[in-house]
Amino acid sequence: NISMKYIAILLTVFNRKKETLSCLANLYKQILPDKTCIKIYLTDDGCTDGTPEAIHKIYPDVHIIKGDGTLYWNRGMYKAWETASKERQYDYYIWLNDDTFTYPEMISTLLSASQKKEDKAIIVGPTYGGRLNNGKIPIPNGILTSVTHFNGNIVLIPQSVYKVLGNLDYYFTHSKGDFDYGLRAKQQGINIFQAEKYLG
Repeated sequence: NISMKYIAILLTVFNRKKETLSCLANLYKQILPDKTCIKIYLTDDGCTDGTPEAIHKIYPDVHIIKGDGTLYWNRGMYKAWETASKERQYDYYIWLNDDTFTYPEMISTLLSASQKKEDKAIIVGPTYGGRLNNGKIPIPNGILTSVTHFNGNIVLIPQSVYKVLGNLDYYFTHSKGDFDYGLRAKQQGINIFQAEKYLG
C-alpha cells in the first residue's frame, strides 16, 4: 500500500503575467502518478501587472506569498520554500521558473528518477539544466547523468536532501543561489543527476 506523496512546487514571479499563467496551466496538466498530491507556493515579488489577482481568480488553490519587490529569484524562492516547509513535511520540493514551459510528464519523470536514486539525490530537469565541471550543459541521452551544479529552472529536492541542506542561502539575492545549493550538496556527499530527457 503506497502512502500519499506530497509535493510542494515553488515559484517566484514578477510582472510576467502571461508566462506565469501559462506555467501554472502546464502544472495543472501534469499526468501525476497515483497517490501524488501537489501544492503550489508562489512568491509575488511586488507584481504591478495584475498577476496575483489573475492567479487568485483562475487558480484559487495556489498559495501566494507577498514580497515587496526586493526579493528577486533567490530570496523569492527562499520565502516560498520557507512557507511550504512550515505547512507540512513535504516528500519532495520542486523549484520551477515561471518562464519554463513544462511537459505533462515533467513531475512523473522527476519522481521516477528520484526513486531510482532512493530519493537521496537532487534531480535536475534539462532545460538550462545540470552543469558539468567545465560549465557545459549535458544533452539528455536516455540515462541519468551525473552533474556538478545546476540552474534552478526545474529541480527536484527530496525530503532527505532538504533535511541535510535546508533552504537556499538568503545571502544571495538573484543569481548564484542555485549554483551555491549544488556546491553545498557536493560538500555533503549528495549526488546531483540530470533527468534522462527534456522536461520542458
